[in-house]
Amino acid sequence: MMKSNFNQYLEKRLNWAKEYAHYLGFYLENIEINKKISKEFYKNKIFIFLTLKIYFLPINILEYFHKIKIRHNYYKTLKEIEILKIELRKNNSILFLTDTKKKLD
Repeated sequence: MMKSNFNQYLEKRLNWAKEYAHYLGFYLENIEINKKISKEFYKNKIFIFLTLKIYFLPINILEYFHKIKIRHNYYKTLKEIEILKIELRKNNSILFLTDTKKKLD
C-alpha cells in the first residue's frame, strides 16, 4: 500500500517535471526568437542599437544572468525526469516482486 502511494507521488512529480521542462523549453525558444527579431530590426539602426544597449546595460546584464538561470533549471529538470523514470522503474519492479510473493504464499 505504501509503495503504491509513493509510486503515485513519483508519477505526479514526473508529470509536473515534464510540463515544467516543456514550459522552460518554450521560454528559451521565445528568448532566441526575440533576439533574432531585435537583430533584424536594428540591422540598419546601429546608433540607436548601441545607445539602447549602453543605456540599458544593467538590465541587460540581469537578463543575461536570468537566462543562465533558466537554462540551468531546464537542464536540472531534464536530469530530474531521468532520475524519476529510473526510480519509478525500480519501484515498479520491487512492487511486482512483492505482489508475486504474496500470491505465491
